[in-house]
Amino acid sequence: HQAVASLKRGKVWRSTLKLKKAIKENPNHDAAYLLLIKLYVHNGKERKAMPYIEQLATVQATSQRRSIEKSYYTAYKGILDKNFLDAQQQIKHTIVEVHKNQQFDFSILSRCYNALGYLDVIQHPSEQSSRRKWVVNKRTLLNARFLFEEALRYQPQSQVAAKNYNTVNTALKEPPNKIDPYQIIDLSQENALETVATNQANPMLKADPKLL
Repeated sequence: HQAVASLKRGKVWRSTLKLKKAIKENPNHDAAYLLLIKLYVHNGKERKAMPYIEQLATVQATSQRRSIEKSYYTAYKGILDKNFLDAQQQIKHTIVEVHKNQQFDFSILSRCYNALGYLDVIQHPSEQSSRRKWVVNKRTLLNARFLFEEALRYQPQSQVAAKNYNTVNTALKEPPNKIDPYQIIDLSQENALETVATNQANPMLKADPKLL
């Protein structure tokens, strides 16, 4: 609670220290792991989050929602490690768990579909003409566009999903579709507190796909 309070006051560094202390005192504190990982990712320090994602994998989740978040971050680590096939399977498993347990966190679902679209593009280039250009066939781009649209239905304010969506539309030379968001389900107080750090673990296309 002290870490969340510090975070709300904008004291990220102090929150990080308090979360590390909480983990040291209780190595099974899954909530502390999750919030610390989100803080690192939100501030562009994904590599610093990696050891905590690895440690979180050994910790028993204390709620269904935290179990689902744990599953997503396992997949996100796979993306960072470039284990793309494993990451893709883990993300699909996370989506199944969300629906099976009826833990409809729209933020997690949006990140899952955005990540699937991202993986679709980077796993299926016909060639990479440069560090900034991929040549991708139309079918792959259309499938990725559908996944980015799904991400935006769950979280219309996601800047990363919107950027990926616009990147793919530019490559297809097509205008964006009208995206109607899904009806929002109220988040619990716990969820609201733990999502103070926004823009969480959302992979963004860093090269521009060119239509084959």
